[in-house]
Amino acid sequence: MKHMKRWSAALLAALTLTAGAASAEIVPAAAPDGHITQSVVIDGKDVAVDADIYGGTVQEVQAYRVWPRDDGESPADVRVWLGDSEIVDRGEKRTQNDVYMRAESGARLWLTSYLTRFEGVNCERLNAEGYYFLKLYDWADSTNTYPERVEMEELEGFTIDEAIGSLAPMMDALSVTLEAQPFYGFTVNLDKLNTALAAHLDYGVSPTETVVEDWFTADEHYRLRLPTRFHGLPVMPWRVPMNTLAGEETADTAVCAWISRQGVEFMDIEFVPGREEAVGEPFAPISAQEALEICAREARSTVKEWGLGEIGRHYTGVNNPRVSEMKLGYVLYREGDGESCLARPAWFFRIIYDTVALHAVSDWGDGPVEHEEAETWSQTVAVDAETGEMLLRW
Repeated sequence: MKHMKRWSAALLAALTLTAGAASAEIVPAAAPDGHITQSVVIDGKDVAVDADIYGGTVQEVQAYRVWPRDDGESPADVRVWLGDSEIVDRGEKRTQNDVYMRAESGARLWLTSYLTRFEGVNCERLNAEGYYFLKLYDWADSTNTYPERVEMEELEGFTIDEAIGSLAPMMDALSVTLEAQPFYGFTVNLDKLNTALAAHLDYGVSPTETVVEDWFTADEHYRLRLPTRFHGLPVMPWRVPMNTLAGEETADTAVCAWISRQGVEFMDIEFVPGREEAVGEPFAPISAQEALEICAREARSTVKEWGLGEIGRHYTGVNNPRVSEMKLGYVLYREGDGESCLARPAWFFRIIYDTVALHAVSDWGDGPVEHEEAETWSQTVAVDAETGEMLLRW
């Protein structure tokens, strides 16, 4: 029987790990410690705020400068990633601190200053060309347009909780604290795999393509994006342009994972914190209410129509803009030497809104044939918890 899954605050307490000096955890999602219900005008738009507050009771926070993890010539026990299979290739390194390995099993591992990635034995199979057609059903993994609430179908005999738990040894090896509530994800079951295959075959297969035609229950898997924590607070996981002349971007700190019944098939994280140093003194953060008031005064759109352009589509307005949660946590962005990140305590949230897009089907004949399609979009906002500076505005 198909059913949907939501996560509770008590989700994965049993998965907490401690391993000597280096420790990491898979922790359950935090429970809200406050709520705000009001309406606020932001950049001329009435935005409904009916938001759970996370971190409203935190008394003191600290900024840090953080450098990416340095694995060097002797990384953590690679058996966590590659098992006991013999290492048959150790590729050239971009720097002396980068490691690339391929096991006899076919699994591969990159540990670098700019990317940590694992590809399991079945990763290539699950990423077959025919899989492209699954985009007919779900957004791609890399999108920044995430739903307000994640609801996912669970695979029979293999829960989402169990899938996330299988990441624990990897997170421990990286000393990363992972929050066990995906902010995005979808389930790839056998029906979807076969439907995608049929769509691909119907579309046509080029001579250079390899198409997987024998999908099995063992190939069913979850594709998840999970947030991390830093010094006990959530890290804003999305890559977003900063409000600076230099055009910095926030770091993509999410853990992206594909997890099948057979184990982790793919794991990717672009910034793994390593060495750090405190910046300034600890301070009391501004409140979520103050952050909203700053947005009302300071937030200004830098792109016409809230960033909704006309690149192949025509939008008919912004409907029902709303905020459903606000979090006190860290915004990580590169600054200075380009290698390190500044981790600033901030209030971050998304303004979710609905719009109607007119999609052009064809530009031939008497002109484009259009159809309306409702879509949900979001804009990310972050307010420095010390200075009140708008770190992110749309």
